[in-house]
Parts: sequence; C-alpha cells; structure tokens
Amino acid sequence: MKTHSRIITCLFLCVAAPVFAAESSTPEAKSPLGFIFQKTEFSLGFVNSNALFIINEYAAKGESVDDWTQLFTIGYYPKGSALAQITATVVQAAKPYLVAPAQFITRPGVSNENDIEIFLMQFDKSKQLYEFDLQRYTHEEGVVGVKFYQYGKHYKSPTDFPKAVEVNNWIDALWQAKVPIVDKSTNAQSASTVVPSATSSPPKSSGPK
Repeated sequence: MKTHSRIITCLFLCVAAPVFAAESSTPEAKSPLGFIFQKTEFSLGFVNSNALFIINEYAAKGESVDDWTQLFTIGYYPKGSALAQITATVVQAAKPYLVAPAQFITRPGVSNENDIEIFLMQFDKSKQLYEFDLQRYTHEEGVVGVKFYQYGKHYKSPTDFPKAVEVNNWIDALWQAKVPIVDKSTNAQSASTVVPSATSSPPKSSGPK
C-alpha cells in the first residue's frame, strides 16, 4: 500500500522532479544504486518521471517502498522556481495528516529562497503509524529548477519518538545531501553525490528542540 507521503508528493508534482555515485572520497557509498544516510543503507526501489518531474524513492535495507519504516526520496522539478510557493503547497496538502504545526527550518547563512527544510509530524490512520517527515527544497548549484530531498521514518507510538538530537542530526545531514537523479527512461546517474553520516561535521541548523 502506498503511504500518504507519496500521495502528498505526487499531489504537489501534479499541480506545480539518484543514483549514488560510489567515490573513494565518500565512505558512505555502497553501490551505484544506493547510499547510506544516518547509518542506514538505502537502495533504489521506485522511479517515475514525466515532463513536470522526476521522482526516485529509496527504501532501507530489507524493506520496500510500499512497506517501510524508513524512506528516502529525491525529486527534481525542472520548471520549479519559487520555494515559498512550493513549500506552501506541500504543507497545505499535508494538513489532513498533521498532528503538530509544520516547522520551517532555515539554513544558517543561506537565504530561504535558495534552500529550506520543512519538518512535518503526521499520522497515518489507515496504518496507525506516526511519520516524522523531513523535506528539503533547494536550488542546487549547477541544476536548473528545484531539487527535493525527503527523509521519512515511521513510529508506532509517541513513546518511540526520536530525541531532539537525533532529529537535528537528520536536519544537518539533509542540508549536505547532493544526490543525482535517476531518469526512468535511462536509469542513468548524472553526477557525483554526497549523503553525509551523523559522524560528519555539517553546519548547525535551528531544528526541532
């Protein structure tokens, strides 16, 4: 069953687009079709594209994109421009699922017109699962349009929720993510990538406390 995260993402894509390149300088690299994010290995499980967008979904090792506890999504919108408009649409689509107000997170020293993250805490009634959903929208250097990075994680109960330090690690790591898109027609990678681990030293951000 597809989760509401994909429904929200696709809703935005309809109204408004990676392969991990293994390099010796990137110890997190595992293969051309996967990467490690926050000590978890992810593999490509879903690719979709049309004239408006390209979207890639990566499931954690041992899981699938339709049955997951952790999911990493990368999207590319070649015609995307204003991040404020994009993020407003995303939050509006997520409202029926939110159990707390959406949080907008800015990157120190970077305009929110060029790089911004949204933190959403949602509840999937059909599965009785809470979802921590962190999304980043950015005008990536050398890329025309808007890149989108999303990390989602499921929890059965509020008692299982991560501590603030763990969430802030996700936020800081996502700022540094740079993953090329896999096109559905070619399944080809386009550039080198970086998905930092919690052991790296990224710039600090003002995430949930």
